[in-house]
Amino acid sequence: MDPLIPKMNAEAGYEGDESDVAPLRISGYFCLILGALSCLGLIGQPLITISFLSVFLGFFALRKFSGPEPLGIKPAKLGICLAIGFGSCSFFMPWFKTMMLAQQAEKFALIYIDVVAMGETEFAMELQKDYVNRMDPTMSLEEHYQGAEQARENYEQFKGSGVNESIRKRGPGAEWVFDKPTRLYTRYKNQHAELVLMDPSGGSDTKISMTLDYIVDSKGQGQWHVSNVQSYRTKRLVAPNVL
Repeated sequence: MDPLIPKMNAEAGYEGDESDVAPLRISGYFCLILGALSCLGLIGQPLITISFLSVFLGFFALRKFSGPEPLGIKPAKLGICLAIGFGSCSFFMPWFKTMMLAQQAEKFALIYIDVVAMGETEFAMELQKDYVNRMDPTMSLEEHYQGAEQARENYEQFKGSGVNESIRKRGPGAEWVFDKPTRLYTRYKNQHAELVLMDPSGGSDTKISMTLDYIVDSKGQGQWHVSNVQSYRTKRLVAPNVL
C-alpha cells in the first residue's frame, strides 16, 4: 500500500478519488497558531477577537470528509481548546477582578468601622491615609497625635465628628450590613469604591456612606484607604440659586 500523501488542494473542497491519500487542511494549523496566540487576550480584552478567529478556522477545518482523516484535524481540535480556554479567561478576568476588588473594599470598610467602634481613633486616622503618608509601624501613634498642637486638633476633630460618634455609640458588636451594592469606578487612573452601610437595629437614619481609594504601592501591592466617611444622604445638597 502506498504511504499517505497529503494533498494541498483539500482546502478548496476537492479531495480527489484516491481513498489512500490524506488531504491537508492548512486551516487546522492556522487554528492551532491562533489558538496559542489567544493568550494575548489576557493582556488586552480587544485581542479576544483572535480567539473567535481561531475557533472559526477550527470548525472550518473540522468539516465533513470522506476517506482518510485529513492532516490538520488534530491541530484544529487543540487550537479550538486553546482559543476557548484563553478566550474565556480574557472575557471573565475583568469581572473576577471587579468582584475581588469589591470584596476587598467591603472587608476593609468593616475593619474601619470596627476600629472606630472600639475607640481606636489613632488607628482609624491612619486608615484614612494612603500608604505613603502613614506613620512608621515602629512609632507610637498615641505620642504622635498627642504631641504637636496641630496633630491634637486633628485628633479631637476626627474623634468628635458626628459619623464617628454614631459608630462608637453602637459599639463593636453592631452588625453593619451593606445597604446597596458596592460601586467601583476609575478616576485619574486610580480605582475607587463607594459603599453604603447601615445598622439594621438602628433604623434607616443610621446609614453611612464611605468612599475608598485603591492605590498600588511601590512593591506592586494594592493598598486601600478611606478617603471619605459621612452620613448617607438620599438627596445631594444643592446650594440655592443666587438671584
